[in-house]
Amino acid sequence: MPEGTVITRNMLSSAEINASEAPKKSAASFESVVGLVASEPLYAGEFLWTDRLVTEEEYRKTAASEIKGLGEGLCIVTVELSSASSGVASVLRAGNTVDVYECREAENEEGEKETVTERVISDLFIRNVLNKELRSLSELDEVKEKTVEETSLDFKPVYVVFLCTDDEAATLIRLEREKTMHLTLTAREG
Repeated sequence: MPEGTVITRNMLSSAEINASEAPKKSAASFESVVGLVASEPLYAGEFLWTDRLVTEEEYRKTAASEIKGLGEGLCIVTVELSSASSGVASVLRAGNTVDVYECREAENEEGEKETVTERVISDLFIRNVLNKELRSLSELDEVKEKTVEETSLDFKPVYVVFLCTDDEAATLIRLEREKTMHLTLTAREG
């Protein structure tokens, strides 16, 4: 079930396991989770972790805080990356600043095709980086840090959420459609 889903009784099933094998943060009863909201995607057959569920009020506050920082002339746009390398592999995270390049074929003066790479946007702020399951890579970092046993978490960037101007959004959308976008992570002073 996707993030934002209100948990109902008919969505739940139970399984008997040894109490000593139950994860500490797993829900112990239906009553403790019915009416709560999934704060991230939940999958059939997995334990229902209490720290992945919030009240409707908490969910609304979190959703409202996601748009904070939007001032006049700013918007949020999400683009799908054409490859993991175009999104700086698994290094890119929320809070990073990137330069956006367009990499395309063009004809030179002799009429031959050549690859042209041009920076089209500088210092663009990353709001979030998501994998194919729409899970934040920053949140997966936290999960990996807290998990003792070996887990297989997907750190391949697929979507990037940018905070940008309308003109930058138009450029990003065009580059996404043409599959000509490449990002570079650059350290900045200050």
